[in-house]
Amino acid sequence: MQQNLRSLIVLPRSRWLQALILVAIAWSLPLLIQLLPWTGAQPLTAHLLPLHWAVFAAIYLFGGTMGLFVALAGAVAIVFNFGQIAVAPAEVMTLELIGFVVLATLLKNRWYTLQFAAPLAWLGAKIGLAAVAWFVPVLSLTRDPFGDVVSAVAVAMVGLGALLAINVALVELLPQDEDWDSA
Repeated sequence: MQQNLRSLIVLPRSRWLQALILVAIAWSLPLLIQLLPWTGAQPLTAHLLPLHWAVFAAIYLFGGTMGLFVALAGAVAIVFNFGQIAVAPAEVMTLELIGFVVLATLLKNRWYTLQFAAPLAWLGAKIGLAAVAWFVPVLSLTRDPFGDVVSAVAVAMVGLGALLAINVALVELLPQDEDWDSA
């Protein structure tokens, strides 16, 4: 159970290959979804949360460190893909992804059979970011950070359903025993 920093960074070659595949998925899914015709007020990626899919898969399959790597690499890739994203929304998105990784990792490590860990972690990250934005107004994109949470939940219902489906599929198809992290 005890890990040092070197064991978190030094991985077998096959794990790095799998991580790079997840980063490629995290990069390509939002790009492909943005290419779909859409005329809504919010971008389609805000409705579907595709980056969170790959990040949660990385967390479930390889742990929080790999999830964080995929989240940060995916966030950087999104900024490079969609150069029109301003700095403030990109920072907020990155902080939200970090919160999502931390909460999803904690939930998965504590309750490895929890089938709604991913949507719960997304909601917790949104609420946590709103709480931080309440005290650090620089992080808030509007004057009502908690109103943003309510509107974000309304916008992302389909994405939360997809996260739930991915979470249930991973838990049911790739179950982990109680001592899965002791190997």
